[in-house]
Amino acid sequence: MSEAMALRRRLLAVVDRFPTVRLAVWGDFVVDEFLLGQVNRISREAPVLILDYLEEQRVPGGAANTAANIAALDAVPVPVGVVGDDTAGHALRDIMARRGMDVGAVLVRPEVTTPTKTRIAGAGLHTTRQQIVRIDRGTPHALTPYLRRKLATTAAELSRDCAGLVVGDYGYESVEPAAVRRLARELRPRLVAVDSRRRLLSFRGVTALTPNEPEVQAALNISLEEPGDDPVAAAGTDLLARLDCASLVITRGSKGMAVFSRRRHRPQFLPVYGTDEVADVTGAGDTVMAVYALALAAKARPHEAAHLANFAGGLVVMKQGTATVTRRELRRAIRSLA
Repeated sequence: MSEAMALRRRLLAVVDRFPTVRLAVWGDFVVDEFLLGQVNRISREAPVLILDYLEEQRVPGGAANTAANIAALDAVPVPVGVVGDDTAGHALRDIMARRGMDVGAVLVRPEVTTPTKTRIAGAGLHTTRQQIVRIDRGTPHALTPYLRRKLATTAAELSRDCAGLVVGDYGYESVEPAAVRRLARELRPRLVAVDSRRRLLSFRGVTALTPNEPEVQAALNISLEEPGDDPVAAAGTDLLARLDCASLVITRGSKGMAVFSRRRHRPQFLPVYGTDEVADVTGAGDTVMAVYALALAAKARPHEAAHLANFAGGLVVMKQGTATVTRRELRRAIRSLA
């Protein structure tokens, strides 16, 4: 049996185990809102486009999108977080519930404003839809010590009935790194996987992390702009040691991803899956985290989980807006592996 055929068989077996996996998802829950229109003309009042309104969409964003991707892959996400007692917060809980998620641990609090990212996008008659502007609402949550303890306690309790915990830290401070580090020790050998925008080095001792290159550069105060893979290899090896994690995936956009593991002496570099004709990268990092964590929880090795996450990332950027992938799509991608 060829190496590619053996890998295909192992990856398909992992995907077949997805429906048996439950994962707690603790983090910043965001509403991704899209206002869509068709380009009409240039305004006479200012050099801006006039769009004829077509529709608006609200979908889960941030850690809620990670949970949505886990659900789309027929696994069971158990979301833990907080939203505001506002239109966006109630809408997000409703959307998540309609996608089959139990939102009992998604708390509604009047002192919180639900983070909302509104993207205005338009297209001409025969052109692809493009984002024109994004408007962000919501600031870091000023949660009381009681509420922070409640979220941490709830995440711990629910994680014990799951294969592990996925943390989505997007800068709104629903999550405390110290609580996550404590949970990683308490839950071991269960999985604790983290995606953190700005506090990467604060999550020492977790199982796995999935930063992108800009996040790595900011954390280590270095540049990865030099040609070749050597700077990324050095940075990933340094991060793996600093964070004392079992595995680390650095996503690299059109250059694919780099996989680092305690069990392997050298990193593995995966080329990007699919074509370079990207439709929309919104939420792609959430998809990568969801699939990587889900595959690890389904007993994949880090490089196998990374292959699946790489496939999923390549698939999701071909879709418009904040999207998810399915097991059927993943299987089709796996079978294309040469």
